[in-house]
Amino acid sequence: MKFSLLKIAAGEAKNPRRNIPKAIRRVYVRLLLFYIGGTFVIGLLVPSTHPDLRLETSTGARSPFVIAVRLAEIRGLTHVINAAIMTSAWSAASSDLYVASRALYGLALANNAPQFFRITLRNGLPVVAVAFTASFSFLAYMSVSSTAGQVFQWFVNMCAVAGLMNWFSIVVTYTRFYRGLVAQGIDRTKLPYYNRLNPYMAWYAVIACPVICFVSLIFFHPLQS
Repeated sequence: MKFSLLKIAAGEAKNPRRNIPKAIRRVYVRLLLFYIGGTFVIGLLVPSTHPDLRLETSTGARSPFVIAVRLAEIRGLTHVINAAIMTSAWSAASSDLYVASRALYGLALANNAPQFFRITLRNGLPVVAVAFTASFSFLAYMSVSSTAGQVFQWFVNMCAVAGLMNWFSIVVTYTRFYRGLVAQGIDRTKLPYYNRLNPYMAWYAVIACPVICFVSLIFFHPLQS
């Protein structure tokens, strides 16, 4: 998702040839430090059998980070963790709203979406696309139900599959782009950004994304939980 945000933001960024490669390198650091590192530490601290991890019988607001702090009996730190999670959720929501509205606006410009999504304010803000994508936030009111955890799990599964299919389309497009560069004799290292592991990592993702979706469908059955 971070990389998708960077690609769409490149259309409105100042000096994208310099700033976008710099931002991409920082994303790798954040992924390793916060996502992989944080998940590793939480996996060491919170047992997989902890009852609060069962979303079907508890609220979706119970974070593994809060559980870890509570198990360590550190007073006051749970509120700090909750504040950090809320800040992160707000940041993710604003960036997703930006990506979704700009993507919808771009589809309208390409005549692949209703033309009223092309309406903008004087400063260029696609106000109709923003309002339409923001309306999906009302789905959050489903959390008042006693089965909020199960609904949350459904959304997680749907978003995960959608994300994998998004990356599948991206890497397929890249493989064709790479073949075009080779056919025209263009040196890929002369581009503003390139990765020495490609196209091998792209072909790995082409195979891995459908495999992960297929395995998840067989073993997890999200719609039958």
